[in-house]
Amino acid sequence: MHIGFISIPFLSGYDVKNTPFIIAICGGSGSGKSFFSNVLMKHIRERLPDYSVQKLSLDRYFFDISCRGPRENEHVNFDHPDAIDFELFSSHLMDFKNKCSIYAPKYDFVTHKRENECDFLSACDLLIVEGVFLFYLAEIVDLLDLKLFIETPLEICLQRRLSRDLKERGRTKNGITCQFRQTVIPMYNKYIHQTRAQANFLLDGVAAINENITFTVEQLSQLICD
Repeated sequence: MHIGFISIPFLSGYDVKNTPFIIAICGGSGSGKSFFSNVLMKHIRERLPDYSVQKLSLDRYFFDISCRGPRENEHVNFDHPDAIDFELFSSHLMDFKNKCSIYAPKYDFVTHKRENECDFLSACDLLIVEGVFLFYLAEIVDLLDLKLFIETPLEICLQRRLSRDLKERGRTKNGITCQFRQTVIPMYNKYIHQTRAQANFLLDGVAAINENITFTVEQLSQLICD
């Protein structure tokens, strides 16, 4: 399923060597944003070898709350936009737009701590960003060039969250399921679902990955030039 919301002819012939091009992948938690972004980066490097590409996740920008006690953390709504450091994220997007490198924060989802060490991301021609709240603030949307929203049924999102959080974040099945029902779904309905109207295209989150990748790379190829 690919549905174009708006035409983007003004980007045709976009010179990424002059101003880096930002591809944004948005969608609910567990919709497949990270997997899609990783595969997309690989295909861009193969199909468009003349362009340098980096990937940046909004998940890096959660606020550090490690100073709080475990009981306090249990009441933090990590699915609310207030949990995200949008100011730092926006400044890093501006750095990329200005062809500057950044030091991206690293966030530990087990301890809820922003680590002391950062990841160096060099300036690039194409930047892939992915995150739940990418289309939430107008000042960030204005920095994004090609905007994609992945639509995935919530029951499938939950299964993906279970698979990820059990392996990577030290969570329990009951805890993951409760969080999904108590905060993920309500916050998606309140803050995220309507932001799909900002997207240039919708992608089907249960379609074959190659279908969505091919579609995206074709759109990208039509928009950029040397």
